[in-house]
Amino acid sequence: MTAPRYRRRFFSWSSPSRRSGFTWVLLSLGMIAAIVGAKSYVIFHFGSDVPYSDQWGKEGGLIIAPYYEGKLKFGDFFVPHNEHRIAPTLALDLFWVACSGQWDARVECVANAFLAAAIAVGLAAFAWRTCGPGWGMALAWAGVGVGILPLVWENTLGGFQSQFYFLIGFSLVALRGLLEPRGARSAWWWLGLLCAGLAGVSMGSGFFCLLPVAGLMLARTWVRSRFSWGDLVTLVFAVALAAVNWAWRGQAPWHESIHAHSLGQFLMMALRCLAWPCPQWPALALLIWLPWIAFVISTWRRRHWVGDLGAEFIAGAGLWLLLQIAALAYSRGQAMGGMPSNRYGDISALSYPLNLLAGAVLVERAGRRRTGQGLVAGWAAVLAVCAVGAALPQWRKMLPALRAQSQLCDNNLRAYVITGNPVSLKAGQIPYPDPAFFREIIDRPALRAILPCTVRPPLALTEDGGASHGFVAAGASPATPPLPEAGWYGSYGASRPAVWRSQPVTGGRFAFWSWPMAGETGAGSGELRLRDPAGQPLSRAIVPTRSPGDSWRSAFAPVPRSGAFVVEATAGRPGAWMAFGPPAEESGLSEAVRRFCRQSTWIFVAGCAAIVLATLSWRRRICADAMPPRSD
Repeated sequence: MTAPRYRRRFFSWSSPSRRSGFTWVLLSLGMIAAIVGAKSYVIFHFGSDVPYSDQWGKEGGLIIAPYYEGKLKFGDFFVPHNEHRIAPTLALDLFWVACSGQWDARVECVANAFLAAAIAVGLAAFAWRTCGPGWGMALAWAGVGVGILPLVWENTLGGFQSQFYFLIGFSLVALRGLLEPRGARSAWWWLGLLCAGLAGVSMGSGFFCLLPVAGLMLARTWVRSRFSWGDLVTLVFAVALAAVNWAWRGQAPWHESIHAHSLGQFLMMALRCLAWPCPQWPALALLIWLPWIAFVISTWRRRHWVGDLGAEFIAGAGLWLLLQIAALAYSRGQAMGGMPSNRYGDISALSYPLNLLAGAVLVERAGRRRTGQGLVAGWAAVLAVCAVGAALPQWRKMLPALRAQSQLCDNNLRAYVITGNPVSLKAGQIPYPDPAFFREIIDRPALRAILPCTVRPPLALTEDGGASHGFVAAGASPATPPLPEAGWYGSYGASRPAVWRSQPVTGGRFAFWSWPMAGETGAGSGELRLRDPAGQPLSRAIVPTRSPGDSWRSAFAPVPRSGAFVVEATAGRPGAWMAFGPPAEESGLSEAVRRFCRQSTWIFVAGCAAIVLATLSWRRRICADAMPPRSD
C-alpha cells in the first residue's frame, strides 16, 4: 500500500506554499529575537558598559572627544586603523553616544547583536526565495544555531567589533546586487555598487567582494563566447573600484612580524580558519567545504548557470569567503601562536550557512531528494556537534575568566577617575594596554563628561545630621570591600533601626542614578527612597535585584528632573545592616538597554517559540498544498 500523496510530497521542499507570508514574518522575527536574546544574555552577564582596548584610542580619542570639542572633521572617519578603514563602525558608535550623551559599550554591543541577526535573516531570505521555503527554514535554524552559541564572544562583548558585521553585510549585498542579470538597469545593481564602496571602508579586505564579481563576469563571457555590455560595465566598475581601494589601503609596518613568512605558515593558518570552530582539527575543513566544492564543480559542468542569480551568488560568496580567509592567513599567519583569533570567527562562521545553501541546491538538482536531504542532515548534525563542543569550554572557562578580568579593569579605572591616583593604572589591569597613553586619553575633559555609569565619578550627597541616626561613614561589615570614593555610609553595628537623610538635592544631567549597595536589602531590611522636602515619597524602594550581602551590587532608579528632593536610607529590621555609596548618573538609553538585556532570557525563549511555530505553520501549509482536492 502506497503512502498518501501529501506524505510523499512533504519532502519536496522547493514546493512553495500559497500562503507563506505570515510564516516568513514569524520566522524572521523569531530569528532576530533568538539571536539578539542569546547575545544580550552574554552581554549582560559577562560584558561591561566600559569601552575596551582600541576603542579608547580610535573611537574615543579620534572621534568622540573631537566631536564634543568641536574639532571633528569628516576625514577623521577614514583615518586608517592598522590595515583597516572602519568608517561605518566609527559613525555608528558616535551616533549612539550623541543620542544618549554617554559613552556606553553595552549599547554598542546590543546594536551589533541586531546587525548579526540581520545578516542571518538575509541569508535565510535568500534561501527561501532561491531554494524554497523548506530550505529557507533549514538555513534559518542553522543561522540561529550559529548565532546563539557564544563561539565568537570577542565580537559579542566588543562594541568596537561592528566592523565585522558591516564587512559581511555590505559584501553580501554587494555580491547580490552586482550579479543582477539586468545589470545597471536594476536598482539592485546600484545598491550593490553602493554597498561595495561601503565594504571598502568597513575593513581593509572589504573590496574583496569585487574580485568574485569581476571573475564571474569573465566566466560569463567565457561561456557565452562574447561580451555583454551589461557584464562589461559591471566588470569595469568592479576592477576600477577594487584598484582604488588597493591604492588607498592602510599600511601597518608594525604588523610585519605576525605575517605568514612561509607557504607552510600560510596554508596551516588558512586550514585552521576553514576548520572553524575547531581550528585544532584542520582536516575538518574538507568536510565543512565539501558541499560548496561539489556545487561549484556541478554548476560549471552544467554550463546553464549564466544568469542564474542563485548559483552565481553561492559561487561568488564562497570565493569571497576564501579570499577573506586567505587575507587573514597571510596577515596573521604567526599571531596567537599560529591559531586564528576569536574575533575572526564571524567571518569563518559564514561557511556553515553557505555550504548548507550549496547542499540545498545540489539536492534540488538531484532526483533523489530524500537521500540528498538525509546526507545534508547528517553533515549538519556532525558540524552541530563540533560547534556545541567548541562552545562549551568558552561558556565554562573563557567567559567567567573574561568577566573577572573586566571587573578588575573597571574597578581600577573607577578608582583612578575618583581619586586621580595613577597607581591604579597598571598594565594588564586596565582596559587599555598602555597605561601612560591611556591616562592621556582618560584625562581629556570631553571624555570624562561622557564616561559610562560603571566608572563615572559619583555625585556628592550631604548628610542632614539632624534627621540621621545609626548610619556612620564606611559602616560596612569587615568582609565588605571598601568603596574608593568618600561619602559612603552604613549601619553595620547599629543597635536600633537606622535612618540617613540627605540635604535637598536636584537631578543632574541624566535621568537615572545608579546606587552601590551592600548588606541586607529588600522589604523589611535596608532600602533607599527619594522624597520631596516635605517627606512625601517620590519613588519606590530602591534596592538591587538580589540582596548583596558582603559585596556591592547596583540599584537603578529614575530621579525627578525638576525640583529638589531628599535621599533617605533606612535599615529597619533589628540585626540587619545596609551600606550605600553616592550615586552615579546613567542616561535613559543606557538604562533602557540594561533593562532589555535583563529580559534577554525571555526574549530568547520567545524567539525560539516563534521559530518553532513558523516551522509548524510551514509544515501544515506544505501538507495542505500537497493534498488532493476533495471530490464531492
